[in-house]
Amino acid sequence: MTLDSTQDLTANRPDSLSDLELRAGVEAVLMITDAPVSLVALATALEQPVNVIREAVIALRDDYDGASRSEERRV
Repeated sequence: MTLDSTQDLTANRPDSLSDLELRAGVEAVLMITDAPVSLVALATALEQPVNVIREAVIALRDDYDGASRSEERRV
């Protein structure tokens, strides 16, 4: 399943982080670590189900891929 970067990852999760908060949390953890982080570790740190973290990581990756492609076109 491919996620649109505007798709709300929090739709079916009561009392959960917003899509923006979730992505920010995932990104923050990934940026401060000096080693790869498992989905389970991210899920534990952010107190979210693994499948939700997986979707957030995929969406974040797609955002980064889109940003790098648009930058390459401008150069």
